[in-house]
Amino acid sequence: MGFKHAPKVPRVLPALLLCAAAVSAQDFMDGRRNQLLFDESGPLRFSVQRQGASSGIELDVVNVIAPSKEKTRQQGESDVVRRFYDGRRRLVREEHWHMARRSDKCVFSDEIVYIYDGDAELPSSSLQRYFADNKQVQRLYTGQGRLLQECTSFTDSSGAPLNDRALRVDWAYDSENRVTERTEVTGIPALLTKSEVYKYDGAGGRPDYSYYENGKIRIRIVYSDRSSYVQTTYFDDGYSVEASYAHGIKQQERYLLHGREIRQGFYEKAQ
Repeated sequence: MGFKHAPKVPRVLPALLLCAAAVSAQDFMDGRRNQLLFDESGPLRFSVQRQGASSGIELDVVNVIAPSKEKTRQQGESDVVRRFYDGRRRLVREEHWHMARRSDKCVFSDEIVYIYDGDAELPSSSLQRYFADNKQVQRLYTGQGRLLQECTSFTDSSGAPLNDRALRVDWAYDSENRVTERTEVTGIPALLTKSEVYKYDGAGGRPDYSYYENGKIRIRIVYSDRSSYVQTTYFDDGYSVEASYAHGIKQQERYLLHGREIRQGFYEKAQ
């Protein structure tokens, strides 16, 4: 059962990107000249351009160009990421393009727009649009840049919402910025609700884990150390199976009905 923190949003202009392109931060910041970088075989791989004010905001555009990864695409095609930064060097928009030799084969696949509260360094929300799939993803972030809510919606070719495909995911965190709950709701109105709950006060050094479907407990894992735990799986009609593991190896299973043991099994220890 894997446990991962929710991903963090991009920060201001990434230093790694500048280093990889051999472009100094000062050259980018002062805007004295555009930056171009070619690989050894000739194709352009990176560029920085100073773009004039747009809606009163000074924008810098960073283009990252890579050969297409899809085997079905032809030689000479490439994938381009265009990143737009405001005067505070905050990422405000990111565009993903597929470029081809012929202009009618070029595709603007999706874009992400980031919204900031005042002078905040990290965005408070973002909107991503996938044009070919009629898909839109709205995200809200915590002040530390972690996902708070993600809402995915779809429309048909006429623009009508496909409510049965809608998906909303919510995250909750503790004071140490650790995920304590993740809830996923499918459909409008809700067709299926899945919840994962993490508790960090256990003795095992790993968070105890519970999984719910439509409010019913389905899985619970309680750790005694990092690789020893008891996993209980709950079924309908009062049945459950309790499996005990020591150092990652299953030792015992108990089968229960309404909490009463009806049989059990033991496993030989690994040699």
